[in-house]
Amino acid sequence: MDCRGIQIKELAVKSGISENTIKSYLKETSAEPTLSKAIKIAHTLDVNLEKLCSEQKLPQKIFPEQVEIENQIKGLSKNELRIVLNLIKSIKENKE
Repeated sequence: MDCRGIQIKELAVKSGISENTIKSYLKETSAEPTLSKAIKIAHTLDVNLEKLCSEQKLPQKIFPEQVEIENQIKGLSKNELRIVLNLIKSIKENKE
């Protein structure tokens, strides 16, 4: 939630899961969500279930642009991915 910049209230509205239920999942001694609720949360946060279940906190905030880039590259061919990678490397080199 922190990485996506989403508060509990917004997650509750978007996922259809009550605020109290989400708060209970965030407690250290909490019950775990059902699979269907975990899927709703993962979908709302735009992460896969593995990431949702395996990481407590990501090291940095993810910007909406990063999510959009991830979504856009999903259908690219191997050659197109290489072009994108080279573009990113070029941008980073020019930045330094």
